[in-house]
Amino acid sequence: MNKNLKKINRKPHLTAKLTFFDWGWADNIVFKLKARVSEKNKGLVMIERIKTFFSITDDEIQDNDKRELDKEIEEIKRERIKWTRDEKGNIVSPFRPKK
Repeated sequence: MNKNLKKINRKPHLTAKLTFFDWGWADNIVFKLKARVSEKNKGLVMIERIKTFFSITDDEIQDNDKRELDKEIEEIKRERIKWTRDEKGNIVSPFRPKK
């Protein structure tokens, strides 16, 4: 087997772990929660805890989503497709078999 191949996660359930420590001390745990993907209630608790610890509001989340969407749209607009054309000026498909 090739060593460069990516290992596939074979676990049936993915888990998420959220831990908040006191500044610089791993022994002083402020909040700790571990949940599987199927446990939505724990996932929602994680999201709420992150919002409260970092004082994030829903408006800030929406503004950030809009900014990210605008960045993606600008990148798509900047990216120009270079078409190859034949002698007549028609666009030649790269998938067309060559004569």
